Amino acid sequence: HVSCHASAIVVSNGPLTNYVPLFKDRNDQIATQFEGKAVEDIGIIKFDTLGIRSLTEIYDCLELIKENHGKEIEFTDIPFDDEPTFDMIRAGLLQGLFQLETSPGMKQVTVDLKPENFEQFIAIAALYRPGPLKSGLMKQFINRKNGREPVDYLDPLLEDSLKNTYGVPVYQEQVMQIARDLAGFTMGEADVLRSAMGKKNKQLLMEQRDKFVEGAVKNDISEKKASRIFDLLEPFGQYAFNKSHTVAYSIIAYRMAYLKTHYPHEFMAAMMTGEHTNTDKFIKYRNECGLLEEFLGREIKLLPPDINKSERHFSVDNNSILFGLIAINSVGENAIEEILSVRAEGGEFTSFQDFCERVNTKIVNKKSVQNLIMCGALDSFEGHRAQFLENIDLVMKTAETARADKDQGQFSLFDMFDEGPKSVAEMKEVEPWTIIEQLKHEKEQLGFYVSGHPLEQHKPIMRNFANSNTVTALEKKDKVLLIGLITNLRSYKTRKGDVMGALEIEDLEGTIPGVAFSGTWSAYSDILKNGAVVLVQGSTTTDAKHKNKQIAINKVTPIENVIKMTDTVEVIIPECHVDNQKKLEELQQIVKDHKGNKNLVMHLRTEAYGTVVAQSSEDYNLDYNEEVVSKIEALFGEGSVFPTNRAQRAENFIEF
Repeated sequence: HVSCHASAIVVSNGPLTNYVPLFKDRNDQIATQFEGKAVEDIGIIKFDTLGIRSLTEIYDCLELIKENHGKEIEFTDIPFDDEPTFDMIRAGLLQGLFQLETSPGMKQVTVDLKPENFEQFIAIAALYRPGPLKSGLMKQFINRKNGREPVDYLDPLLEDSLKNTYGVPVYQEQVMQIARDLAGFTMGEADVLRSAMGKKNKQLLMEQRDKFVEGAVKNDISEKKASRIFDLLEPFGQYAFNKSHTVAYSIIAYRMAYLKTHYPHEFMAAMMTGEHTNTDKFIKYRNECGLLEEFLGREIKLLPPDINKSERHFSVDNNSILFGLIAINSVGENAIEEILSVRAEGGEFTSFQDFCERVNTKIVNKKSVQNLIMCGALDSFEGHRAQFLENIDLVMKTAETARADKDQGQFSLFDMFDEGPKSVAEMKEVEPWTIIEQLKHEKEQLGFYVSGHPLEQHKPIMRNFANSNTVTALEKKDKVLLIGLITNLRSYKTRKGDVMGALEIEDLEGTIPGVAFSGTWSAYSDILKNGAVVLVQGSTTTDAKHKNKQIAINKVTPIENVIKMTDTVEVIIPECHVDNQKKLEELQQIVKDHKGNKNLVMHLRTEAYGTVVAQSSEDYNLDYNEEVVSKIEALFGEGSVFPTNRAQRAENFIEF
């Protein structure tokens, strides 16, 4: 077995063959026969170079800003003290930011820490690691930064090196500084100590301990105190992170956050271009647009593909992000080039037939045209998607004939004067697709929904009957309650002959894998169907190879039965409306107009008492339906009304 690091470069003081045996790898590149650790041990310097997609996305973003705003922003000139940028970071809007978008845990650390300056911001990447998490250092740092815990030091002598991190050792460089300040180590000697602690080299640590104590005694520190400081420092050294490393990462992440704050349309368009093949990430970016819109108070619309407006990559038009043609399945680079070239030369396409006549259908073939239809790219033409698909052969044949006549120089008298009837395909009428059919085809071609989502109508139920979504579910161990759409369902037999099911659960945030073992499959196989919307109850497990997490399903409830479980309609009345007699009377009238069997519970938010929860008498029992929700949300805002089952809430949610 021979492997080669993707980007490591070695440098020696003289010909490499004087120090290390070489060979040519399978790509005919010269490489060292010694592996990385051995190369370092014999004194050769090894550089690891990272090639990151974020740099390309930053470049694309800056190009879009130049194109749309006429501004040439130098990435390296972006300041590190922009308050609106810190506001957005503290709000946890981290999607697209290098290193910070990696997990819900990273987001939680950022929101809890509430960084107010760049020094605090750089600590995030160093704190969210197994060592600081397990040892409690991360929690201690956050509590001290936010004034919930006093700042103290392991020893007063450590204050100078630890004052910027609230007395908590976070970086390897701090360990090195302490060794220099207290024990007189040189930079090289301090680096040896750092390495010994980080790699838990016991023999080397014993040697370094003696050297540290001896050096500290020379600086008038007692041997006892020096030993105590070393003993306190050693475990922290194992967790400490390279500060220069986290600063380099944080410079990129913060400057990306600046671009996202001040140029959200261009930033999100660049991110979508960079991740157009990663469906899960793309869905997160799409959802982030909605959160950014709310946070920044700026409209950020993601428009479906449009054959007359879309470019190769995602682009920006005023307050809208235009879908890039590159993200449509089976529409390759050559087809995109042909479409854009023809459009640039002859202007916008005027009809389905005009499109088929003008492009070379050997390049933009029938499959490409079908996919353009199904994802909505031809919606600007007269007609509808089902009609275009039904008549595709007729229109393409008519267009081919017209193009052949033109190529042979044949035209009618009317064509000469550009008026009168031309050879136009008479498309037969068919029923338009339902919204569900339309969404299904969008998902097939784009990997996600654009016009809407089948789960949109169930958002109130999802918000209050589930304790997880597809982003957070795998962070839990058990008692996962998740509402989603069943996709990619397949059943198979185990070696014992039992039947079980593998599937994916999709919600508004993305998808996660699930498994129904034989007992669950036997009980719920009639409910577990592709396209079914269900409430899944289960726990986190790993797949057969113990590599990837998935949800082991224990119980399945169809969404219509979840709705039937509703026994209460809860209404949040914001503080600004608690004393608004007119609003309360309007709520009373809505209840009277929609009498039913659901309890009415009001959450009255007040400055003096916080939230006061009041259950109304049976006289105010009401129905729960879309009309009720829309009327109440018109009074008190989106998300102000939600259905619950109070008994179920108490049972399943008390620990959450």
